[in-house]
Amino acid sequence: MVTNKIVAFDIKTKFKAYYELLKFRLSALVTFSGAFGYYLATKHINTPKFILFCFAAFCLTAAANIVNQIKEIDLDALMKRTKLRPLPTKRLTSKEAGIFAAILLVSSVSIFIFEFNLRAGLLGLLSFILYSFVYTPLKQVGPIGVFIGAFPGAFPPMIGWIAATNHFGWEPGILFAIQFFWQFPHFWAIAWVADEDYKNAGFKMLPNNGQKDLQTAVTIMIYTLFLVPLGFVPYLLGMTGFYSAMVAVTCGVLFLCQTLYLMKNVTLSADDSLIEQARALARLRGTTLNEEFRKWLASYNSEDVGGLKLAQTRAMLDELSAPIVGKPFVPTDYRFAPAAQHSATQ
Repeated sequence: MVTNKIVAFDIKTKFKAYYELLKFRLSALVTFSGAFGYYLATKHINTPKFILFCFAAFCLTAAANIVNQIKEIDLDALMKRTKLRPLPTKRLTSKEAGIFAAILLVSSVSIFIFEFNLRAGLLGLLSFILYSFVYTPLKQVGPIGVFIGAFPGAFPPMIGWIAATNHFGWEPGILFAIQFFWQFPHFWAIAWVADEDYKNAGFKMLPNNGQKDLQTAVTIMIYTLFLVPLGFVPYLLGMTGFYSAMVAVTCGVLFLCQTLYLMKNVTLSADDSLIEQARALARLRGTTLNEEFRKWLASYNSEDVGGLKLAQTRAMLDELSAPIVGKPFVPTDYRFAPAAQHSATQ
């Protein structure tokens, strides 16, 4: 009786581990984008075929996710958000995960080739290879990894269209372009939030200098900007109606507004960082600061201080601290003060 309970518990634990290995929510969302491409390409949906496509798309995505986890077992163990995954916790072995991934991949590619067309199957296989064996190791190299990862990330709606039509053209191309440009703010938003975890694992995902600063926020905004006009292109190609285009453009604008909000918050954080350091300098060398600077510090809590410019803050710190230390004051938080860092190295 006890033995039966142990076996049942072990089976349940293994089943739960295999389920977690699928990254079900992520795989389902990618499947949805592929299904959307399939739906746009057909006037009349063949329900059994559509369900079969979704199953194949899910298996392909899950296989890529599993290989990613196999290759990053040691790195996942270093991050809070991933250390409880099945492989770092040894609830599954790499061999078990590899066999599972192989079954899913073969099933998926076979369905695409024999039930749909060769183009869809080959594109799906290319997506799997790029994600699993090119993007995954490049995450520790630099931001180039995001660029490479954007390709397999943008393939699903294109695969859906090609599976339905067996045809390349402007339509699957624009679906690819929309999701391609969306990948950059998507990747960078995750990297921004998980910055500490990513640094522990050695991932270098953020653009430019790899820091959570205004330059990075502006880069995110620029790539998001492309989504606004791209949302209208499917309507111009006759793929969607006018109202659908308006929804897409509106979503692009709302997404863009979020990046502008991020830029505002980063700028305010930069000012706060410098001001706090200026206060520390004032406490240390208060007798050398002139009256104008004292008034500026006193006015920090007033309502109009929100208009304070970061460049003006740096210039004031440079001017007032030079007589004290013999060189410009260099803030210790270089993420918020690239200009000050540069002047210190001259």
